[in-house]
Amino acid sequence: MVATTLPPPSSSSSLSASSTCSTITTSSVPVLIAGAGPVGLFEAFLLTKLGIQVRIIEREMAISPLSKALGMQPRSLEIFGMVGIINKFLERGESLSSLNLYHGSKRTATFNPSVMTHSDSHYNSGLILEQAKTSEILVEELEKVGVKVDYGWELLDTKVVEEYEDDKTSGSGEKTKKTYVETTIRRALSGDNTAPDEKRYLGNTDLLEEQDDKEYEIHVVRSEYLVATDGGRSTVRHKLNIGFPGRTLDIKAMMWDGTYESDLKITGLTNIYGVNRKGVVAFPLPNGNYRIVVEAGKLDPNEDLSKTMESLTVEKFEELVSECIAPATFKVKTTSWLTVFKINERRAEHFVYKNRIFLAGDSAH
Repeated sequence: MVATTLPPPSSSSSLSASSTCSTITTSSVPVLIAGAGPVGLFEAFLLTKLGIQVRIIEREMAISPLSKALGMQPRSLEIFGMVGIINKFLERGESLSSLNLYHGSKRTATFNPSVMTHSDSHYNSGLILEQAKTSEILVEELEKVGVKVDYGWELLDTKVVEEYEDDKTSGSGEKTKKTYVETTIRRALSGDNTAPDEKRYLGNTDLLEEQDDKEYEIHVVRSEYLVATDGGRSTVRHKLNIGFPGRTLDIKAMMWDGTYESDLKITGLTNIYGVNRKGVVAFPLPNGNYRIVVEAGKLDPNEDLSKTMESLTVEKFEELVSECIAPATFKVKTTSWLTVFKINERRAEHFVYKNRIFLAGDSAH
């Protein structure tokens, strides 16, 4: 990738009728990365190490303390080792000690994770590490190479522009083609980018809601390339009308982080096939909490999970787990997170748009 001089951006931008703009500024960068989750952060780190200038923006104001992902495969550890940043991951995470299978409260099998890992791998098990900690490590490494995440900036629109201009070097009168990406981003002048009624359940692939009655600072960024790592609800994918075919499974699940009391002690990765024929997955977290995911029934095709979230209770979660592991008992002591999610199996119709915009991570699949 070779950096070139980009023409100055136009002042046009896409705004909702109910929002206002106080200033519009312009800038250029070889690569713009939208989304500062682990995929976007690692992309920025690798490009910077290769000498390619990047700007990475993130809609949220900081790293979310709520970690959706927790596991890291041996192959990921190998890649981090190749680029010299593996030690922090090993220090802050915990190796997967065992895989335990249960029917109700009865243990049926225990495996050593190393038997499920290819013998050629240097790492013989996965790593349990909260996504927030993964992001923290990558931010630290990124700042070491001189790049800071621009938090609070939301991607609003993007497009690939193709222009023709006179070739002044040859004098032939021929026109040369210039291609670049023009992206409009914005930052709220007060507060954050979260709409009051924003649907925050996991597994949502809908376009993010517009906000009303807010004032924004607007940037129009021209770049040679855009990498969209902006998640399952990817604004980039929606704006470019890239299809996201697949299916949503007809089940929903509750996910909980916290501490508990039970006759059934969770060690390693624990998979439970409940006596009620529903499933539970549980494992300890490095911070002393436990994560438990329990099947919570059928997902109605017309069900609004944002409304379902409003009725979530610890008591309901306790009931679902207890029904699975009977006759063992289960009681929540403390709760740090309780949410509901649906499961999508989807993949973007294509990951590359006009050889200038790339979908990666959850925006792609």
